[in-house]
Amino acid sequence: MTSDQCIKSIIPFNMALMLAFIVALCSISFSIHLKDELQFTASDMLAILVDSLATLALFYAARRSSVYGRQVRLAWTVLALALVAHTLGDIAWAYTEIVLDQPPFPSVADWLFLIHYPLLIAGILLLPTQSLTSSERLKVMLDEGIVIIASVIIFWVVLIAPTIESSAGAIFRTQALSVAYPVLGLMLLLALVELLLRRIRFQQMGPVLLLVMGTIVMIIADLILAYQSLNNIYPSFRTNGLISKHFHDKLIGKIY
Repeated sequence: MTSDQCIKSIIPFNMALMLAFIVALCSISFSIHLKDELQFTASDMLAILVDSLATLALFYAARRSSVYGRQVRLAWTVLALALVAHTLGDIAWAYTEIVLDQPPFPSVADWLFLIHYPLLIAGILLLPTQSLTSSERLKVMLDEGIVIIASVIIFWVVLIAPTIESSAGAIFRTQALSVAYPVLGLMLLLALVELLLRRIRFQQMGPVLLLVMGTIVMIIADLILAYQSLNNIYPSFRTNGLISKHFHDKLIGKIY
């Protein structure tokens, strides 16, 4: 890669990080200076705006990535569809919370958010990876096994088991949704581990690095969501979750 190509790849990467931090600062500002309904309204509108822009950016990236092959384009298209589902979830969440003045959980927004997970996982797994030798494949399998076992134990002890226990008296739909979030978060983490350990085969690593960083932030947001919802801290969960989610959306949306 020439120096001019390096500069061209670094500038969008830095711009993406800058925009992500700006969006995160806006979310923090909303949580500090706005209260109650006004805070929720501003946060919901910001979520819809950011997700819409990120979705457009991902579709644009899918179009641009066709020069790298059909599989790469398909991967970014599926990632864009994941953001479409999440954007529709944000719209449904805002409508339920602002217009209907009802608790947005559980609601149709949750099903749209849940659809986002398998699409995101599929998009990550579709990204091409390097072929490995027999010894490298064995090492990767051992590393993956260690990470998978550790992740499953941590998620089960910290999130999944407490969620099942805390929602024991709730209706089945609420129980299913409460457990689905940490379970899908675990699956997303395992997909990310698979991508990292098998070494990404991609000429421009900037978009993939943003995807990895954004996914990690999203997993952290899920942990915050699950922990605070277990402790019935709804306003704090909503604010912190939005801060992390907005950061994630801008990271994976500002590519190419």
